[in-house]
Amino acid sequence: MITSTAASKKKKKKKRARKKAEEKFAPRFDGGHYTGQMKGGIPHGHGSMLWENADSYSGKYFNGSRSGEGVYTTEKGKRRYEGNWHNSMRHGKGKERWPNGDRYAGMWQKDKFHGEGIWTKKQGTYKGHFENGRRHGPGRMRWKSTGDVYEGNWVDGWMEGQGTYEWKKSGSVYEGEFLKHKQHGEGKQTETDLAQYRGGWRKGLKHGKGVERLSDGREKEGIWENGEIKEWLTYAT
Repeated sequence: MITSTAASKKKKKKKRARKKAEEKFAPRFDGGHYTGQMKGGIPHGHGSMLWENADSYSGKYFNGSRSGEGVYTTEKGKRRYEGNWHNSMRHGKGKERWPNGDRYAGMWQKDKFHGEGIWTKKQGTYKGHFENGRRHGPGRMRWKSTGDVYEGNWVDGWMEGQGTYEWKKSGSVYEGEFLKHKQHGEGKQTETDLAQYRGGWRKGLKHGKGVERLSDGREKEGIWENGEIKEWLTYAT
């Protein structure tokens, strides 16, 4: 008769033997089970990794690191990156899809958007330059809810520098300088009836000296402060 203790020991022994057999086929590495080419006891060449949380990677390795083309899935397969890797980081050209529907296709550097790319989110789509994961440099953004479009320079994720913003609903167009998403500096805003203001702006409001052109083409010059006219210097002629 086999005692419960002996049966337990036998069960543990079988489990250890089975685990060893599995590791010969899929050795543990980087916290997961690896299958593929190796060099010096570490992944090198083409291989696949499966982690206990169901994350997976299939692609190229170099000296134990994900390097070259490969596909990585996480969040139960709902998040997927396909593209180039370097030192186990997304680096080079690649595309990623998130569970909420966001998508990015373009260049990466050290796991961040870097270079030219297209970023599609719930808010809208940006096409242009990135630096260290932020919109930076020339780019175009179109907002899905309003249809508004901005095309111009970006700094650390902000509309900043020279650019053009078009409001789809009103048809108004602003061309000029921006600071942190707002008209700031010198610029002109034109309405659909051809009425226009050109001059100084501060934090999205007319500020400083400017010229207002009426829809009939007549112009008058004045001084504005925080969006309010303070003094007319000349009158419409």
